[in-house]
Amino acid sequence: MKAENCSNLVVWRTYRIERTSRDNIGPSVLSLTTVEPRRTTVAVAGIRAPTQPGAYAVTYQIKGPRGAVGEPYTIELLVQ
Repeated sequence: MKAENCSNLVVWRTYRIERTSRDNIGPSVLSLTTVEPRRTTVAVAGIRAPTQPGAYAVTYQIKGPRGAVGEPYTIELLVQ
């Protein structure tokens, strides 16, 4: 997942990416590194596909000290 710091402030390690969906696929929390203004960072998550065929989705939201930031990310998996 890519996240861009659109502000003029340095974003510190107090920001994180939290899973907001109920499906228990993927980690529940990902940490973000320090992100300089107008820069992009990449968060990598190991997501194991379920063994049962079907369509699955997991949603993540960046959160900081004051709550949610930006739009949620949804990752869709199709297991056949």
